[in-house]
Amino acid sequence: MLDTELRRVLDGPAIAHLATVLPDGAPHSTPVYIGTDDDHIVLFTGPSTRKARNLRRDPRLALSIAPADDPFRPVAVRGRVIDWITGQDAWTIVDRLVAKYTDIPYPRDQERWVALIALDDGTAPRASDPPHVDQASSGQAPDPAARPGSRIRRFDHVGITVADLAAAAEFFVRLGLEAQGDPMAVEGEFLDTVIGIPDARTHIVMLAAPDGGTTLELSSFDRPDHRPGTPDAMANELGLRNVAFEVDDLDATLDQLAADGYGLVGGVGQHEQSWRMAYVRGPEGIIVSLAQRVS
Repeated sequence: MLDTELRRVLDGPAIAHLATVLPDGAPHSTPVYIGTDDDHIVLFTGPSTRKARNLRRDPRLALSIAPADDPFRPVAVRGRVIDWITGQDAWTIVDRLVAKYTDIPYPRDQERWVALIALDDGTAPRASDPPHVDQASSGQAPDPAARPGSRIRRFDHVGITVADLAAAAEFFVRLGLEAQGDPMAVEGEFLDTVIGIPDARTHIVMLAAPDGGTTLELSSFDRPDHRPGTPDAMANELGLRNVAFEVDDLDATLDQLAADGYGLVGGVGQHEQSWRMAYVRGPEGIIVSLAQRVS
């Protein structure tokens, strides 16, 4: 039987991260849609994804599940896949799970399997501690000549807007990158504010090398329509649209760039209680995405 509180979290639009075991014993983590089916936890994936291959070889897993109403108190559980559901039965579950997160029907262009998960015996759901935001960098002292607020913490991802998301993702997967979950719809005030386009909606896929590091974000806009590239390109135009960096002080960095003649594309947006972000129009029209964790 699933714990009452765990079932409540799972039946809402919770943000879940699945941890599996790679062939060399290293951990592999990816975000997933998640929910329940009777007394089991369910999630879905493509049969050829890294996480599916991991779970067919070794069914053990761990889940960190952040409730939609209290994301800084995630629930952690351990279990194992006891069965795979395929065919129409799988699609029935897929549609039910996706409907919690978005009103767009999940595409049927690729096969999807549903993993049926049982918790390990004696494993009770555990509320994780609130995340700690590390105020240090990589351990190296910052350059004393650097201006305050200008220090970049890390190179996060590169974003490319494409017309055919599935084809582009397949191309990079064939090159050796791994998709970090299924396509995710993004819309609302946060997106509109950051990219400077009202009533925008996009689907994104994140890809990473097997050893992690900087990721690649592929994005395809549902609205507005794609536009051919121009020197003053906006976020919905095809091609390389932004390079993203995490910074210590977003406001100070924006002030510094404004003094240098580089202005905002849209505005400064805040995503829940996790990130503040802004797009800056850099040299040659390049969009630079700057983000700061909300402490």
